[in-house]
Amino acid sequence: LAICLGTFALAACSDNSASAEEFNAASICPESGRGSFVDERDGQVYKYTTIGNQIWMAENLRNIVTDTTMTNPIIGEQNHTSSKCFYQDDNCENMGYTYNWLAAYYACPNGWHLPNFDEWKVLLDNLGGYEKAGFRLKSLSGWVVLNPGDDTNWRDECGFSALPTLSSDVEQNGIYATWWMSDYRQNSYVSDIYDAWALKFDGYTHFITLEFSPPEYDGFFSVRCMKD
Repeated sequence: LAICLGTFALAACSDNSASAEEFNAASICPESGRGSFVDERDGQVYKYTTIGNQIWMAENLRNIVTDTTMTNPIIGEQNHTSSKCFYQDDNCENMGYTYNWLAAYYACPNGWHLPNFDEWKVLLDNLGGYEKAGFRLKSLSGWVVLNPGDDTNWRDECGFSALPTLSSDVEQNGIYATWWMSDYRQNSYVSDIYDAWALKFDGYTHFITLEFSPPEYDGFFSVRCMKD
């Protein structure tokens, strides 16, 4: 099921961003800013990385969210929350669980939160803008590429280790990575519809796009938390 209502390249992210020649990983994301922490809820250990003035989880979230009902913080309605692991042989230990938007909103550990559009934009700007950030954030392996050897283009220079999102659509596995944002805004065309936002990396190209998903489609995407 395609749940994206619209996408656009985040060209604005390239404004005032560092060029390829100016990028210095040792300055922007030094290894001294990396480490790990324990999620007190379930004992899961996560790596983190510091990029600019932001601290990001360097792995997808693996916290299990049971199917329950919670209040949507934006519009006040009651909706269900849930997480999924589509492939039990992996047990989501490497790829993380996927979440519907409301589950993702509440899923981050204490002291961390689901980042919004502006916070993702800062991250992309720090990595050279939308034309370069994908190369610098993607894991060195795990991606399906169009041509053999293309995966050497992914640099993972800041230890973010972006992995493609698993889904029920097997043909899409290894091609895209999609993470929820906390943004949940009124639809530009239909006043009584609200859209949840997500950020999508394309494994075939450098493109980074913004996805809009109305909650009734109940899409399941990955979660990367950012430190408060």
